[in-house]
Amino acid sequence: MAFRIPDEAYESEFPNWNHQWGGGLYKGIFCQQNKNFYPAFEKLFAEENIVRVLEVGTATGGFIRAVRDLTNAEIITYDVLQTKHKATLEDNNITVNVKSVFDDFDFVEDYISKKGQVLVLCDGGNKIKEFEVFSRILKSGDIIMAHDYSYDENLYQAYIKNHVWRWCEIQYKDIALSVAENNLEPYMTEEFQEAVWTCWKKA
Repeated sequence: MAFRIPDEAYESEFPNWNHQWGGGLYKGIFCQQNKNFYPAFEKLFAEENIVRVLEVGTATGGFIRAVRDLTNAEIITYDVLQTKHKATLEDNNITVNVKSVFDDFDFVEDYISKKGQVLVLCDGGNKIKEFEVFSRILKSGDIIMAHDYSYDENLYQAYIKNHVWRWCEIQYKDIALSVAENNLEPYMTEEFQEAVWTCWKKA
């Protein structure tokens, strides 16, 4: 998503963020998240044994930098545009790939398929396609998520838009077929809806 970051946002370090700005700073890096993301992901990593993380959509990198502080898992991230914080992310043991994740599909398929629980974070330019493609190759126990999510348009207009987040790029109707075909079960639904993520675990 593209938007102008107001000067005031740079004065507001995590977690004192305004959802109207589309996020805030995390350790000096802009993070395009609602502030509710941090406790939700903190709980997720505490309860699961995730050994590898795949992020699609690095953006500026503040989100994946925060994820690094929550887990010792291996982390790789993809974006077609290079963040100016690439060196900082790499210094924190995050592998930054400046290319489309679909151009590296064979590697990513192997990365997900290897032994150990994997978390896939769909936050790129086509979240619906990302969810559809990568949910097919999950192993039992793996988790897939997508950002800028509202269960439906009614929820977005009535609650999320003016209270939680200004964007809705994916809804349940967009992933319902993938959920059914790939035997996905809802996980931490309420916590992650408050952070505008959807979260599913492969049975």
